[in-house]
Amino acid sequence: MVWFRKKFIGRYFIILVLSLVILVSIFYAIATSKSNKPNKPNKPKKMTNIEMSGWVAYWNGEQALEELPILIDNMSLVQAFGAIFDENDKITFPSKYKNILPKIKSICNEYNKKLYLTIVNDRINEDESITQKDSKMLKRILLSKEKRDAHISEIVGHAKQGGYNGVEIDYEKIDKDTLDSFSIFIKELYSQLKVEGIELRIILEPNIKLDKINLPEGPDYLIMAYNLYGNHSGPGPKADIEFIKKLSTKMDNIPGKKWMAFSIGGFDWKEGGNSRSLTEKEAVLLAKNKNAKINRDEASGAAYFQYIDEDGTNHSVWYADEKTLELWVKTSKECGYENIAFWKLGGNEEGTLKYIQNF
Repeated sequence: MVWFRKKFIGRYFIILVLSLVILVSIFYAIATSKSNKPNKPNKPKKMTNIEMSGWVAYWNGEQALEELPILIDNMSLVQAFGAIFDENDKITFPSKYKNILPKIKSICNEYNKKLYLTIVNDRINEDESITQKDSKMLKRILLSKEKRDAHISEIVGHAKQGGYNGVEIDYEKIDKDTLDSFSIFIKELYSQLKVEGIELRIILEPNIKLDKINLPEGPDYLIMAYNLYGNHSGPGPKADIEFIKKLSTKMDNIPGKKWMAFSIGGFDWKEGGNSRSLTEKEAVLLAKNKNAKINRDEASGAAYFQYIDEDGTNHSVWYADEKTLELWVKTSKECGYENIAFWKLGGNEEGTLKYIQNF
């Protein structure tokens, strides 16, 4: 029995040792195979901080204020449009702007949203007529260092006094010989606003020639993805897919944080006459009153229809609605540009408001 027990224990010991050897070999093989595999680079997580903003224009401020509380919860900032110039090239504020500004500030404060002051180079003349996008005035201000410095100080003063979180510059139709001075103006304005903790965003027209201007780093830049068709042309959409893609390519060469802006509503073109702008609600109501069939343009997603007025004149109406915006924004995002601004609040249909609300 003793001999048998010793033999049994000896066999058990050998089996145990062999099992341990096998296990060690397996673990070694696994460890060796892992160490021999090339390390895969960690894919960077896509960090997105998509932002949305919208303009409140002074001339339809009451309409805009009806929509602002509905939309603001999903907005990162609101642009109050805005400040213009007087006959002495000084910044001034239309009376309608002054009337709605306290309400805009109240809503922004309630929802803890940023408020920007938009300054546009429109000028009110002594006879109270408006010169829109006055390039000559810009030349007077920007080409003179003394006037440019004074203008920058004036902007900073208004921004501080008004308690704005940011300033937005909407200077359009800038002469080619003013572009260098405009670039200097942006750089100097950004520097002075930054000291005060005030942000800056620059609006760029879609036809801007980026090879002719050196845009400084620092501010946000927003490009107007509209005006493909408008007061300057015959009937057509404010933007289409091809137009947006071209603008996105152009934006690749712009420094800093970038925005794409889309315009809701549209225009009514009278055959042989002028065009007039329409809000989305006005366009929908017009189609209803004229019993016109609304069509959809595949290349732009825009809605359009025709009608004949009381004088027997043909009209063509093109406008953007929620389906149009959905296509435009989708195209912009596919091109890599996800920060979107909407021109403008006020006069939009419920479907459009819901789309923006859920942006």
